[in-house]
Amino acid sequence: MIEALKKTLSAIAKKPLVLAPALALALVMTFAFNALFTVTSNLFTKLIFENRALDLGFFGMVTVLFHSYAVTLTFLAVALAFLLWLNVLLLLFYSEAAMHSEEKDSLSTAFGQMMKGYGKTASLTVFLLVFAFLAGTLFFALALFFPIGIEAMLLLLLALVVVLGVIFIRLFAFAIPAMALDDLNAKNSLSASWQFSGKKFLETILLALIAFFGTIA
Repeated sequence: MIEALKKTLSAIAKKPLVLAPALALALVMTFAFNALFTVTSNLFTKLIFENRALDLGFFGMVTVLFHSYAVTLTFLAVALAFLLWLNVLLLLFYSEAAMHSEEKDSLSTAFGQMMKGYGKTASLTVFLLVFAFLAGTLFFALALFFPIGIEAMLLLLLALVVVLGVIFIRLFAFAIPAMALDDLNAKNSLSASWQFSGKKFLETILLALIAFFGTIA
C-alpha cells in the first residue's frame, strides 16, 4: 500500500490539474468548518456560562445539551457528515486514478469507480464520525469532570490524544487505498488498514505526521 500511495503522488505530479477539485473542496471545507467551529463555540459558551451546565455534572450537561440545542446539533452533525463524505469520496477518486494511471482514460475510469463507491464511502464516513464522537465525548468528560489535579489532567489528556491518534491512524490511514486496490467494503478496508499499519507501524506514523504538518504548513 505504501507503493500505491507513491504511485498516487506520482500520478498527481504528472497531471497537477487533477488536484483542482480537491483544492476547490478544501476551500469550501475550510469555510464550512470555520462556520461550524464558530457555531459550536457559541453553543458551548451559552451552555456553560448561561445555563451553568458544569454544575449539573456530565450526564446533566449532556441532557441540557440535547434538550436545548437539538436543532443546532442536528444541523452540525449533518453538515459535518456531508463534508467528510465528500472528502472521503474525493480521496477514493484519487486512489482509483492512481490504480488506473496506466490506462488512457484513467480519470474517467476513476470517476466511474468513485460513483460506484458512494455507498461504501458513506459507511466509512459513518465509522469515522462514530470514532470521532466517542473520542470527543471521552476527552470532554475527562477534561471537565475528572477530579484530579491540573498537571495530572494535562498528562492524562495528552496520553489520551496520543493513544486515540495512533488508533485513528492505524484504522484510517490505508482504508481508502485498500478500498480502491482490493475493492473492499468499509469494514474490510478498516481491517486491512489496521493489519497493514501494524506491520509498517513506524512508516505509517511517519507518513501521517508528514501529511499532518504538510496540511497545516
